This record gives sequence, structure tokens and C-alpha cells, in this order.
Amino acid sequence: MISENDQNQPLDKTTVTSSVLTLEHLSITMTNDFLLQYFDDEREILHNDCKIVSLRDDEMTIANGEYDYEVGFDDVKIIIKPLSDLRKDEYFDLYMDFCESLGMVNCYHLLEALEKGKYYSMSIEKYFLVEEFMNKNQFDWKFKLIEKGLAVSESDVV
Repeated sequence: MISENDQNQPLDKTTVTSSVLTLEHLSITMTNDFLLQYFDDEREILHNDCKIVSLRDDEMTIANGEYDYEVGFDDVKIIIKPLSDLRKDEYFDLYMDFCESLGMVNCYHLLEALEKGKYYSMSIEKYFLVEEFMNKNQFDWKFKLIEKGLAVSESDVV
């Protein structure tokens, strides 16, 4: 039986997981300039400042300004904001920008639906605005990558 504490621990390199980053996840990451977390085994350094330089079918080139690395999709974690951050006081202006971009005064129910994976009725145009805003502002809204252990919260990165 796995306890809650076990689920929050980082996976070791030999652990098999059914969830892996895909080309779709990483193309969104590359297009929107998300940062990646990568552990350089050789230098024993955890980098929180890498960006994708090029993507291939099952590997990529990442760089942090000092080093370039050829890595597999399972060697990195995306650094993103949890969707719940939009409800925090320090993100109030961003929350208001989000609502305004959709022509809404209050987005609480939409955010709740997105967080819980529930349906929310909206036009396709509004959906594309949601997608554009969330990706541009680097929120984990579509794939729940933090929950799956494939990404780390921006606030957890030091």
C-alpha cells in the first residue's frame, strides 16, 4: 500500500511510471518558453533554468546558457504554475486579466471546472482564449503535469 507521503517523494531513475512527457507537452513548453528542471549527474548540479533548443521524436537538446545537454523526455521536469495560483492574492492582477480577456467579471466557476476536470460551457473562441492565456502565463491547466509528477510547481523551485 502506498501512503500519501510516498506519493510526494521524487521518483528514482529506475522507477517505471505510466506517465511520461510527450512531444505535445514539450512542444507547448518550447513554444511558450517554459523553463525545465534537469539534474546533471556528471556535475551533480540541479538546473532550474534550462530551455528546449530542439525537439526530436524521443529526445531533445536543452541549454541553460552555460551548458547544452542531449536528454530524453523523462530526464526533465517542466517548471510551471499550478492553476490554483490564479486564486492567490499575489496573482490577483493576472486573474483579472484572465477574466477580462474572456469578457467575464468573475472566473471562479471556470477555474474550478478547469482544476477539477469538469465541463464548462463556452464557445470555441473562448476556449482558444483560455488556452492562449494559460500557456502564455505558464499554468498547468490542461494535462495536470504537476499532479502526475512530470512537472514541478514554480513556487517549489529555489
